[in-house]
Amino acid sequence: MKVVLMAGLFAGSLFIHGCAAHRALPSADHIVGLSPSELRACAGAPTDEGSMGTHALWTYVRKVRGIPGSFYAPADLVHRCEAEVSIDQDHVQKVVFRTDQEYGLCAAIFAACSKSR
Repeated sequence: MKVVLMAGLFAGSLFIHGCAAHRALPSADHIVGLSPSELRACAGAPTDEGSMGTHALWTYVRKVRGIPGSFYAPADLVHRCEAEVSIDQDHVQKVVFRTDQEYGLCAAIFAACSKSR
């Protein structure tokens, strides 16, 4: 009985892990190299600005309520994505996303930024 239970738990964890592994992470490669003024022009003003050493840290936050048209997501449920942009030597160096939902919400933050510079 113990062996069957352990096997079931192991299989369930593999299934959950496998589903999570197939999520597409957003790519922000197209904004790496942009100057701060170029980033402001395409993504707008950051929600917050700070610094860490010589790096400027800009934070962009995108929120949506519920999932439009979804029966399962109540309208008062808020999903959020935060993008932290590291700027050094007057150019975007790195972007880190944090989200509680699918990464499509994150990808929308920099969607207006041109992929061809």
